[in-house]
Amino acid sequence: MPRDIERELGRLAGEVTGIGDRLDRIEDRLTTHMKEEEVTLRKIHQQLSLSWFLWLTVKAVALTIAFALAFKFGDISNLWKQLK
Repeated sequence: MPRDIERELGRLAGEVTGIGDRLDRIEDRLTTHMKEEEVTLRKIHQQLSLSWFLWLTVKAVALTIAFALAFKFGDISNLWKQLK
């Protein structure tokens, strides 16, 4: 009977060790995946920042042109009528 218990405890200890090893591998894979996702998110953030800057630049240029045309030709509503 004591040998059966020792054998069973040995088997259980081996299974616990195997589970621990598998958990370590899963942790490594998750860490690698998180690092890859962080790189992807940084790229997306940079692209969004660049596109936001470009949008604000285009908007500023368009408003400057509209202001210059309104200043030269008078009221902006007349300018819109002329453009149509």
